[in-house]
Amino acid sequence: MQATPSGTLKPLILRASCRKHIASSTPESSPTEPRKHRVIVTGRAGFIASALIRYLITNELAEVHNIDKLTYAGNLSSPKSVEANPDYHFQKADILDASAISKAITEFRPTSIMHLAAESHVDRSINGPKGFIETNIVGTYELLQHALEY
Repeated sequence: MQATPSGTLKPLILRASCRKHIASSTPESSPTEPRKHRVIVTGRAGFIASALIRYLITNELAEVHNIDKLTYAGNLSSPKSVEANPDYHFQKADILDASAISKAITEFRPTSIMHLAAESHVDRSINGPKGFIETNIVGTYELLQHALEY
């Protein structure tokens, strides 16, 4: 995030012009055949995650392994435009599922993990905070633990 002169935050967006830099700076790259960035993105149906996934795939910046529980919170048609792309892989899983997350990280071998899965509807958090605590706190902790092990 970057602060604007008015004090609001705006997201920093990767520009398509940095494609060559990203590919050439990832591990196992060579001058003749740069390796694509490999990104695990949690969250699929949410606004931010789906926009990021479309951006990375459409601009050929990364191979994406996307993990989402697919709850009530998102728009399931959000990433439809990239589903057929060979650089996009989807896994329906809960970030609380330690074995699924560990397996995804070990098998996909990401260069980055972008954790965007979250329970974010305030009304639901008041009526039932357990789901929010499990996903937003415990799920984030589990993901970090598996990332550290990797």
